Amino acid sequence: MQCESGWAWRRRLPDFDLWAVTSGNGVARLAGKSIRVLAGTVLMLRPGDEVDIDQDENDRLHVGYCHYDYRNRPAARLLAPRVVSLTERRA
Repeated sequence: MQCESGWAWRRRLPDFDLWAVTSGNGVARLAGKSIRVLAGTVLMLRPGDEVDIDQDENDRLHVGYCHYDYRNRPAARLLAPRVVSLTERRA
């Protein structure tokens, strides 16, 4: 999905979200930290997270996302890190 011009996302999450940037760039504020989001950034969001994401109007975000939950939630220490950067190493 390409985010519309002027798009911003401000949510308190009721569930888990996997949120992946495929192109564009912006800034996310998550757990009190500012994170530059660009192609390859994956946010592993958790219930109760307060998330603010803004995009660069000259390089709008394209994102894929998936809401999910667990039948039996694992301990927080077993969950993936909140921010994962997927990049290919060049030879």
